[in-house]
Formats: sequence, C-alpha cells, structure tokens
Amino acid sequence: MPLLSKNCLLPLIAIIVAGCKLATATASYSIERVAIFDVSEESSQTGLSPFKELEVSNPNLIWESLGKNVPQRFEIQATLRHHKQDLVSHTLSLHFPSTYEVYFDETLIGKNGQLSSTGQEEAVGRSIKTFNLPVKASIEDTHSLRIRGSHTHAPNTGHALILGVTPLEDNLHFARSTAIAYSFYIVFALFGIYLLAYFFINRTQHQYLLLGCTCVLFGIFAVNKLIYYQINVPYTYLDYIGYVANTCTFLLSIIAPATLLYTLGYRQKLIYSLAALPYILSKSIEPLGPIPATAYVCLALSVISIALQKRYAIFATSISTILLLTYELPFLAQNQALGFGALMLIFLVSIINLLVKEYKERHQAQLQNTRLQLELLKSKIQPHFVLNSLTSAIEWIETNPKQGVKLIQELAKEFDLLSSISEQKLIPLATEIESCKTYLRIMEYRKKAKYQLELINVDLSAELPPSLIRNLLENAISHNGFGEASVTFELSQHQKDGQRILRFAAPTARETSEPKTNEDGTGIRYIKARLAESYKTWSFHHGPENGKWVSAIITPSKQGTAAAIDLNLTSSKP
Repeated sequence: MPLLSKNCLLPLIAIIVAGCKLATATASYSIERVAIFDVSEESSQTGLSPFKELEVSNPNLIWESLGKNVPQRFEIQATLRHHKQDLVSHTLSLHFPSTYEVYFDETLIGKNGQLSSTGQEEAVGRSIKTFNLPVKASIEDTHSLRIRGSHTHAPNTGHALILGVTPLEDNLHFARSTAIAYSFYIVFALFGIYLLAYFFINRTQHQYLLLGCTCVLFGIFAVNKLIYYQINVPYTYLDYIGYVANTCTFLLSIIAPATLLYTLGYRQKLIYSLAALPYILSKSIEPLGPIPATAYVCLALSVISIALQKRYAIFATSISTILLLTYELPFLAQNQALGFGALMLIFLVSIINLLVKEYKERHQAQLQNTRLQLELLKSKIQPHFVLNSLTSAIEWIETNPKQGVKLIQELAKEFDLLSSISEQKLIPLATEIESCKTYLRIMEYRKKAKYQLELINVDLSAELPPSLIRNLLENAISHNGFGEASVTFELSQHQKDGQRILRFAAPTARETSEPKTNEDGTGIRYIKARLAESYKTWSFHHGPENGKWVSAIITPSKQGTAAAIDLNLTSSKP
C-alpha cells in the first residue's frame, strides 16, 4: 500500500498551498498583550490586578483553555498595535463560549448576546462572533481592546477562548478552505460506511470492519470539530457537542490501535490489550489528550513493526507521524483542517489502492481456478473419445483392414487438429467446423450411420472457444440411439442487440432425451468453463424445442449482421 499515490498528489499540494497562505498572511494589527481580570459579582467592578496574563506567542491569534483561566464574570483587556498605513478592513474573530460586549478604544463595536446593567445574561451569546474593526488610515501606535461579559461554564470546562485579528479577505478565504476541507471529512465518514457494508457482505476480512469503524469515527470526530469551531450555535450547546466529541475520541483512541495491530498482521489476542494504552496515558499524563496519546502509541507500535519487518509498517509510521504533528506542530495545531485533510487523503487513497489490488488478486485467482477446471475437463474429454475410437478401429481392422486404416488416418487428423487448437483461447468458426467434419466422419465409421451438419447464416470468420460445437455434436450422438439412420444437425447464427447467438439443433431419437438431473455432464461443463474463460458476459441454454434438442450459445458480438453463409457438410462412408 503506497504512502503517496499520484491520485492524491494534487489535492495534497492544494492543502499545503492553502496552509502556506494562512501561514504567510500578514495583518496590519498585531496582539501585544492580553490580560484577564475578575469582575465582582456584587459590585460589577473590575479587579485591580490581572487574574491571569496570557503569553502571546502568535501576534495574530490567541488560543487559551477556558477552564480555570477565565472567571465566570470576566473582563479581557488586550493591546493591539497598528503597524501599517493602509485602508485594509480587519476583523476580530472570537470563538468564545460566553455572553459579552466588545469595546475598541473604549467604543462599543458589538455584542454577543445581551447583558443587563448588572452584568447578568439576558440573552445567551453565540459560540462564534466576528466584529469589524475600524479602518485606520494613519499609523497609530497602540489601540485598546476590551471584552466584558460572563459565562455559565464550570471551572473545569474543556472549552477554549480563541481570539484572532485578520484581514477580512484572509478571513473569507479561510472560511472557504475550511468548508471544502470538512466536506472531504464527510466523504471520509461515508467511505467508512462503505467499508463496513463491504465487510458485512463478505464476512471474511475483519480488517475492513476495523478500518470502517476507524474511518467513521475519524470522520465524525473531524466534522464535530467543524460544528464546534465553525458552526454558530448558542454557546451552551457546546457542552452537548463536547460530549459527542469526547465519546468519539474515546472510541477512536481504542479502535485505531486495534486496527493498526490487525493491519500489521498481529493475531495474538493478548497483544490487543495495547489498544487501551492511549486512554490510560491520557488519564495518567495531565496535558496529553486521547488523540495525541493514540498517535504516540501508534507511532511506537509502527516503529517496532518496522524492526520486525511487518507489512505496511512504514506506511503506518508515516500516518502516525502526520497525526502527531497535527497536534504537536504549532502551525498545524492551529489549523488542524490542514493536517486532518492531508492525513485522510493519504489514508483514503491508500485504502482504495488496497481494495483495487485485492479485487485484482481475487479476480486472477478465480480466472486461474477456471483454467484449472478447464484443463481437468479437457483431460477427461479427450481420453474418453480416444478410447472409444480406438476400440472401433480395432474392430474395423479385424473385419475390414482397409477401412480400419482409413479410420486411423481420420483419427490422426482429428488428434492433430485438437492438439493445435486446444491451447488457444479463441479459434475461427471455420476451424471449429473442420474439427466437427472430421469428428462426424469418425463417428460414421464407429456407428455405421450417415451424419450431416447444416450451417445457416453462419459467419465462418467469427471466433469462439475451441471444441464447443464439437462437444454439442458428441453429446447429441452419445445420448441418442440414432442407429444407422441418416441424421442432420443444424447450426444457425443471428445477432441481436450486439450479441451473437449460435443455435445448435439435434433431432431426438429417444423420448427421455432430457437430462434426468439438474447436473451438467462433462461436455456441458467444458463448454461453460471455456465461455467463462473467454468472455465477461455470456450465457448458455439448452432444452427441448419442437421435437429437437436445442442448445444456444450467446456471446458479445461486433455491431452489424454477420455474412450469411449456407454450407452443408455431409460425411459419407468412403
């Protein structure tokens, strides 16, 4: 399973380019200082000293865990520096699950929800809010930003404060890129459903059950992030969205290592206890989340598997590394859509390549099995014919040596013809008819009868697998007591809807000429095996019709009507 396929190269480049644009986007404003103050619930007065000072590592983005860092009644004060003389519109984007008011240079520029005069929530705010900053044509050193409000979350909440200052155009570009990325995540989840359906239909390859569950959970997890960070809902709904995310995270942290172990070829039941390691690590190590813990465990298992020379170990190492970087690399951690997009794209294309490869291997195995069956049937048919013909030749030599010699000559001609066509997949109808002609002559010697084959509208230049008509002749003669009567067989051809239909009709000399069971004889099985080897679509039917036993061979044909040839082959005793 290749790490990268040419099919995913262009989309991967697009993701990288989008990431580079975000990384190199320059804003006229930069964040220099952020402080969080506690606001008294009784007096609504802001504390004199900061409750917490935030470290500004990115001048355009602040990402801080809400938790114990933001009191339930708060005021956030930030210093913005305007360092370009331009008229570019900038936006202040806030993913801040609370109700608040925003002041720029002590001028109210917007609200999220509604606060009362005492600071109580009258209307709950939304999870996401964007505010337009005033356009500044001249360079002014610093501006003040003040966010004052409240929230109802408990101190141990896992929600986050995300504050960003970006040009309006970059903000719109990011929104478009995010929408495209998360659409891909939905497709990834649907592909997981396809893998699950594939498993439940076949019930043989358990790796697709595990891969399907992993894809579905990863897709739901990624889409959940879209809902959490991009869909604007009342901020109190984020608690419920968080429950879904935590459930998916827990299940994914267990199923992903189990899927990896199964894909790498481990089958010992005890080793699957390692799948619980990510959950144990995330609970034991405070800052480590379940997904990063899963990435660390999968990376360790993959590296060990490389040393053990396990199949797909290098690929698994690459996937685990990308997942780990998505959480640990600062740029990707802030733009996880890029890391998840690259990860899912590689994973998706690789699974598709694996499915295609397995389909080809399965198809090749079926074809090989058909060929083996065909060779077995050929080995059964030819000795039967040879034994009966040699028995007749012995009788002729004893009673009429000259006729016996001629019979042996016809046998030699038949064997030479059969040996030249038996290994061919398709032969011209003319060659098949020649084989039938020789066969009928031999049978006339053996049965002391007179046989003829009448061709109606048959294109002798058309091709078909060898010995099909000859086996139908053999079945007709061996299953009917014609005696020494004169018998005429018919072979006709016509075309309909792009298909060639060859109809072979033989008179029935017995009332019980129909097969007694539903099982095919050796000759019919040979015909079906040859057709299956040569054509993707074909059909074979046989049964009584108007006092005759009719066999129909239906195969694909070129458009147009075959040339009409009317030829009677009559064999007579020499």
